[in-house]
Amino acid sequence: DDRVAVLSRFAVSAAPYVNALTNASVNARFVESTNGEQSFCYLLRAQKEMVGYSTSSFATWAAYLGNATKARLYSLKSPERLRAWKDRHFSTFNYTNPTLKRKMVF
Repeated sequence: DDRVAVLSRFAVSAAPYVNALTNASVNARFVESTNGEQSFCYLLRAQKEMVGYSTSSFATWAAYLGNATKARLYSLKSPERLRAWKDRHFSTFNYTNPTLKRKMVF
């Protein structure tokens, strides 16, 4: 049984994701993030797959150091994000470590 936890400080913004996953017959729930240390530790414990923004240092470091066998880091090309981050993303990394090469997906 696969379970999905949507971690956020903002229940309102997480609700559409939880609802969409639930409507697709995925066992999804919201987990409120109350502080940075708790969030990072929660991300580290993901077992199968972790998904997060590539611009999030928490998500990126948890992907590198955590237990997940696959980490998908993505970026949104919305006008707001492009203004704030330009076109910065991490897909240009050339991983030489075979474990990281298999694990990290951008």
